Amino acid sequence: MWELMQRIKHKSCDPWVVLGDFNEAIWQFEHFSATKRGEKQMEDFRDVLGLCGLQDLGFSGLPWTYDTNRGGNRNVKVSVGE
Repeated sequence: MWELMQRIKHKSCDPWVVLGDFNEAIWQFEHFSATKRGEKQMEDFRDVLGLCGLQDLGFSGLPWTYDTNRGGNRNVKVSVGE
């Protein structure tokens, strides 16, 4: 997905908007799980956001946008970011 976004961005200099939830964390503190998110994976996502000139516009509502609804330490929640 990240490669596709970069290819799309490089085809035009016009402004663009990407909407939706990528179910990806930008920073470790946004990921609530017994298992840490891979640093390289988050770094790659941050790099793509920067290369494509995209910004997180924030969110209002629950403090996370993704929840597996599993019990105990098997549950994973990802924050909306700051």
